[in-house]
Amino acid sequence: MAEREHGIPMHCCRCSYDWFPRGSELPKRCPECRSVKWNSPNLLVECLRCGHKWNSQKGSPKRCPNCGSKCWNIPPKSHTCIECGHTWTSSSDCRPGRCPRCGTKYWDSARQEGKRTTKRSAAAKEEGLAELIMEMHAKGTSVVEIAIRTGAPCSIVIDTIKERESGRRA
Repeated sequence: MAEREHGIPMHCCRCSYDWFPRGSELPKRCPECRSVKWNSPNLLVECLRCGHKWNSQKGSPKRCPNCGSKCWNIPPKSHTCIECGHTWTSSSDCRPGRCPRCGTKYWDSARQEGKRTTKRSAAAKEEGLAELIMEMHAKGTSVVEIAIRTGAPCSIVIDTIKERESGRRA
């Protein structure tokens, strides 16, 4: 609604009526439905599943009127497959059985990473960590500081430096 010369447009959160007030003060009631809660922001509700917005007479409705979800006020969960890297948002609260892209049942990085990782991803992580350790060592960073910054145990840092240093000499 366009702003007129003598005021800012008002909107009733209860009945969705739009109007221009006569004075400069906030009105006490909506001129259409006469509600004193016309400016209450908690009456405007948004479904976090489908994005639908509506005016609720209650504080917390049971379902979204658009998609019918009972979990309208809970954000959808995001999942990432550790096999193919695909990320998707689940439309329900149920735990998906398989990754929709590659079909693996070991998609859940939070639950399965410790149990099952591919040799390729483990080797890549180790190689990346080794490169980071050697880069920090070349800059003169102490073993303890490298261990703290990378989160690797001191023994791993020392072994990595020894292996790489002996590989350069040979």
